[in-house]
Amino acid sequence: MGITKILLGGGTKINSEFLKAGLVDEIHLTIEPKIFGAGQKFVDHYNLDINLELIECTKMNEKGTLLLKYKII
Repeated sequence: MGITKILLGGGTKINSEFLKAGLVDEIHLTIEPKIFGAGQKFVDHYNLDINLELIECTKMNEKGTLLLKYKII
């Protein structure tokens, strides 16, 4: 179909399935300067062992929100 890039905006199950299948090459995470609640996991209870390499860290605003970009190695 010629598709070369997609954005996966899923929850723990879909994130886990795509990672387990080897279909993810980058992960973009944001970190907010606030601690609240219990939060949710990024992946489900699969036994994943994936190494990441930081490729970019960008300060997004004056509050200190960070955008971290990792590639899967």
